[in-house]
Amino acid sequence: MSNNTVSTKPALHFLDINATEVKKYPTAIQDIIINRSFDGMIIRGVFPRDTMEQVARCLEEGNDGGMKSILNKNEEFGTKVAQIYGHAIVGQSPDLKDYFASSAIFRQACRTMFQGSPDFEEQVESIFHSLSELPVEIPTGPEGQTYTPATIRLLLEGREIAVHVGNDFLLMPAANHLKTLLDLSDQLSYFIPLTVPEAGGELVVYSLEWNPQEASKYAQMQEYMDDVESKIKSNQSQSVAYAPGPGDMLLFNGGRYYHRVSEVIGNSPRRTIGGFLAFSKQRDKIYYWS
Repeated sequence: MSNNTVSTKPALHFLDINATEVKKYPTAIQDIIINRSFDGMIIRGVFPRDTMEQVARCLEEGNDGGMKSILNKNEEFGTKVAQIYGHAIVGQSPDLKDYFASSAIFRQACRTMFQGSPDFEEQVESIFHSLSELPVEIPTGPEGQTYTPATIRLLLEGREIAVHVGNDFLLMPAANHLKTLLDLSDQLSYFIPLTVPEAGGELVVYSLEWNPQEASKYAQMQEYMDDVESKIKSNQSQSVAYAPGPGDMLLFNGGRYYHRVSEVIGNSPRRTIGGFLAFSKQRDKIYYWS
């Protein structure tokens, strides 16, 4: 989505506010994507902590409305990666058949787990609306299916999420339909912790930016990512690290900036619920999905 090279800014800039203050920032999403006034924000208390505890108990005890049926342990990728409830669109087949089927289960299970508390979709849509003053919608598929509003990522002890960036998603066949709906300037990432680990599990954001022209010079994407890793390890990029608490939302330009989640330490897992958002082509609404 972004055509920029490595950032020359001395540091990434994140706002830290309370959920009661979101209406004071009615152009925040525009300011991150278009104006680049800042790079992200932590919004404290989007959900009550007891709601996060309730949802975590549902997952642990199996009273999850069917969420366990769409748990992907990603065992084929080894024991270091995240397990995911729901199907993230990245890496899905172009017809999105399995993705849309999983989305329907996820949305219903999510309503069950958040029952009696602020509804997940209603709450995040309210936040995004306050930060943009635009309508907020989950995208609709070519045959009337709905995309999923989020997925739940589970990191047990010793697991992490490797360096990645959101905007390379547009190179994947699974993005073909979404590209007909979205303004391709940038996409933001958002997540809300359900539980946090004893140590580790921080989101680390680098000032190194996605560069599609540079990536196109490599025969394989993995070669480009190896070069990105090399730049990060040789300190050619600055970074910031954040560990929001249960119920806090972290919203940032994950489409543009490379980022990772550090290895989880201790018996308490890192569970987060979240996804992505972007402007519609006409910039008259916000779409969010995972």
